[in-house]
Amino acid sequence: MKIILYSDAFWISPWVFTAHVALREKGAAFEVREVKLHDGEQKRDGYPSSTLTGRVPALDHHGFWLA
Repeated sequence: MKIILYSDAFWISPWVFTAHVALREKGAAFEVREVKLHDGEQKRDGYPSSTLTGRVPALDHHGFWLA
């Protein structure tokens, strides 16, 4: 199972880029899922309970979340 990196839909967060670059440099298998912050998607579908902050970036690795 891959690591999942949650990003804002417009990729404007410098923290998302930092996480993306770190994962690429480590050669980790990961996929990116965009969260539409402008539509309030971060407040739905269990995202806030998983991330605690409801913000991006967030990483999900086999159910272990880091935000």
